[in-house]
Amino acid sequence: LKRHPSHLGTGAAKISWASSARVLSSKALFPILMVGLGGCVFGGLSSFQTSYAASRSLDYSLFFLGFMAAAIGSRLLIAGFVVKRDAYRAACLLSGLMLGSILMFQLMVDDAVSYLLAAVVLGVGYGLTYSVINGLAANEAPPGDTSQALLLFSLAYFIGVFGFPLLAGRIIVEQGMSALMLTVLGIALLNWLISVGRLVWRGLKPEEVAQNA
Repeated sequence: LKRHPSHLGTGAAKISWASSARVLSSKALFPILMVGLGGCVFGGLSSFQTSYAASRSLDYSLFFLGFMAAAIGSRLLIAGFVVKRDAYRAACLLSGLMLGSILMFQLMVDDAVSYLLAAVVLGVGYGLTYSVINGLAANEAPPGDTSQALLLFSLAYFIGVFGFPLLAGRIIVEQGMSALMLTVLGIALLNWLISVGRLVWRGLKPEEVAQNA
């Protein structure tokens, strides 16, 4: 990580290609990829929630109310407990909640209560997953590259949240809202499968269990 003095007298972080290559060739790649995929899920759903709600004659404000209350509440109340648990298992469970919420949006939402419930499940899964995988990105970075890993983690998040809606808009225009929901479901499934794969792989290497417990 290269740093240059700023006018405030602090170091300004800058991406180093050599450091980034080391990070992306380490296990830190997986939480970085997961936060980007999670950002795509949230960016796609939040940016076009008005279209989704309209297709079901619902008030889109319920989504943001439920999501924000759950995300903020879970981070304030239980994030401290969750991040002290086994990170691999927590990431698997929480990314599974995200996947479950997308299935709820597709298959269960037909009134205000089910709509709000799906948003709450998404908020809990998404809000807590971020905290868990942020810790994984820091812990699994190569020695001396922790700051670079966290910088790439933040970059992946913003690419997902703000970049994916550009593609999502085209999908809606060309294929419709149902196609976007299937795309988001596929992204959420990939995100969960990464966490499952990591958990299974770690189970094959008992020496890593103690390090991540």
